[in-house]
Parts: sequence; structure tokens; C-alpha cells
Amino acid sequence: IVLLTKPEARENLQLIANYDEVAGAFADIARKHGVLFLDFNRIDLPLDSNRHFHDKEYLNPFGVRIFIPEFIRRLRAEGMLPPAGKTVSNMDREQP
Repeated sequence: IVLLTKPEARENLQLIANYDEVAGAFADIARKHGVLFLDFNRIDLPLDSNRHFHDKEYLNPFGVRIFIPEFIRRLRAEGMLPPAGKTVSNMDREQP
């Protein structure tokens, strides 16, 4: 299980006065339940509000091409996905 915040356009993020409080509450919930929390609004992604968002709230295909590889990289770093080039079935057979 992963709890995450989706990337927001910077203009939208600035409109959420209590964003840090809300994100902190999500982080607390994740810690309490032992799950990973990824705040993609505090992770420095090279997303441009005009080029990578459909409507300032949702990523367009160009934004998705930036977001998804970073999401996968972070899941791999946490051991939640197999390394690139390995399948889950190959991981299950390997000895630690």
C-alpha cells in the first residue's frame, strides 16, 4: 500500500493555504499504519503548469511521462517493485 499526493500545478498548490498541514496528516497516517507516503508536491519534478497539466489539476500525457518513471523509481528504491529487467517471479526465486 502506498499513500501519495498527486502532483498539482504550482498555481493550484499555492491556493491551498493549509497544504503542509494536510500533507503532514497524511504522513502521520502512513507512519501509523506502516505504509509509504510520497508527497509528489514536495518532490522536485520538472513539471510546468502549462506544458504538463491538462487543466492545472490533472497531468496530461506529457506530465504523466515525467511522473510515472519517478513513481516507479521510488517504488523500486523502497523494494516494492523489482529492479529494472527483473520480474516479480524472478525475485521470488532468488535467495537473499
